[in-house]
Amino acid sequence: MWGRKKISDEVGLAGSDTRAAADRRPLLHDMDLWTKGDWPRVDVVGEFFHKAAYRRILPSPVPRDGTDISVRAHLIPEPGNRHDPNAVAVSVDGLTIGHLAKEIAPEYQPMLIDLNQRGRAAVVTCHIHANEFSDGQSGRPDLYVSAALVLDEPWMCLPINAEPSAPFALLPYGSAVYE
Repeated sequence: MWGRKKISDEVGLAGSDTRAAADRRPLLHDMDLWTKGDWPRVDVVGEFFHKAAYRRILPSPVPRDGTDISVRAHLIPEPGNRHDPNAVAVSVDGLTIGHLAKEIAPEYQPMLIDLNQRGRAAVVTCHIHANEFSDGQSGRPDLYVSAALVLDEPWMCLPINAEPSAPFALLPYGSAVYE
């Protein structure tokens, strides 16, 4: 089922913090990208720079033996990113938690921009593993995080045919039909 949700960044507005820009963002319908189950996994990069976002997403306090959670994440193209015009941000609950690696982002960005222009926001499963350790000097705990997306090759993420113009429902993958 399609969900209606305002995402934190939009094509052409990436990095904008102004209220006026936020008010102009269109509402996009979430679209789960196709996968082959829970594989392949693509690492998120830049987690270190988004610890505050992870602290809001993760249970507090992080359990002593660490924690593993799975969440829905939006892939947001950032053609206006000053560091990399091919950047693709990874966002959970409106919080940026990292990016696709610069080596693969150019493969995904055109597809994601096209989806946004058609009123769709790409959604994937994101697996997050986190631990807190004392840094040894100050005694304060430091958060260590790794995140991976369930993301297939770009050409396998979307159906070949266009979606119908009338309301529709996607059938689950597999040979069984449930009532």
